[in-house]
Amino acid sequence: MLRYLGHISGRQTTMNLSDVCRQSLTPLRSALTSGVTLNVDFPESGPFVHADAGQIQQVLTNLFTNAQESLPDDQGIIGLIIRTVSHEDISTSNRFPLDWQPRDIPYACLEISDTGRGISKEDIEKLFDPFYTTKFTGRGMGLPVTMGILKTHGGCITVENEPDPGSVFRVYLPVSTEKESVKHEKETKPKRNIENGGTVLLIEDEEGVRDMAKTMLTHLGYKVIEAQDGVEAVSLFQEHQNEIDCVLSDLTMPRMDGWETLTTLREKGADVPVILASGYDKDSVMAGDHPELPQAFLNKPYSIAALKDVLMEVIRR
Repeated sequence: MLRYLGHISGRQTTMNLSDVCRQSLTPLRSALTSGVTLNVDFPESGPFVHADAGQIQQVLTNLFTNAQESLPDDQGIIGLIIRTVSHEDISTSNRFPLDWQPRDIPYACLEISDTGRGISKEDIEKLFDPFYTTKFTGRGMGLPVTMGILKTHGGCITVENEPDPGSVFRVYLPVSTEKESVKHEKETKPKRNIENGGTVLLIEDEEGVRDMAKTMLTHLGYKVIEAQDGVEAVSLFQEHQNEIDCVLSDLTMPRMDGWETLTTLREKGADVPVILASGYDKDSVMAGDHPELPQAFLNKPYSIAALKDVLMEVIRR
């Protein structure tokens, strides 16, 4: 809910939008069914925007998932396009937030289209309402979270409804002029390598987030054991404790939260590294006294690069 309200801004830096979205393509392609075609048209470089890379990747993932779920019988085409547009090119029709107004500057446009079922006119106005969904229980928060992320980035989203053959979502972010500093950072940042392998116990109560995390972990070479909450995780750990090399746990879960899960695992003799993941910032999560502390913290939503780095930190050091 805090993310929907735009209260979590993350760590925003000037970044190459095409490069950041390109990093998500491998796990996105891995999630595709055989009957779906993904068409991508990204510039070789740019546009540059001031944003949190992990949150922008979360926007792409949410809209990609929404597009895939709209395809009938897992058949169709999803298109991803990035380009730069004038503020005058941003449609005023079906634009959200409703009170958003463009500045007289260029905007980066991330377009996600599909050949799915389309969206009824009655549903468009409710798409970004966190208390409304046309999906099954436990799903439907992807678009509200997307809206919250865009609020913190000074951006907006438009919806073009084409019931046949589909719909088009366009995300707009202000273009940044700070290109040289980003290029320098990219050239001087050392590359980090990691030997893939091992088994991760993944604890996440939101099915969509759990599916994407599993896809990323699998792409990085890890075997994944899934748990929907801490209670199930403790049971699975006792069953597979000789296999598990690391635990990646959400913080806020029903029945048993991340802190309780961590403490219970330690009481059961678990000595593997534990990573706590949360949409709250690290200082807020770690504040106060806790019987046990995790080996690392991962801010949600996270990118595959951030996940790889934290796994390297706790497993391969």
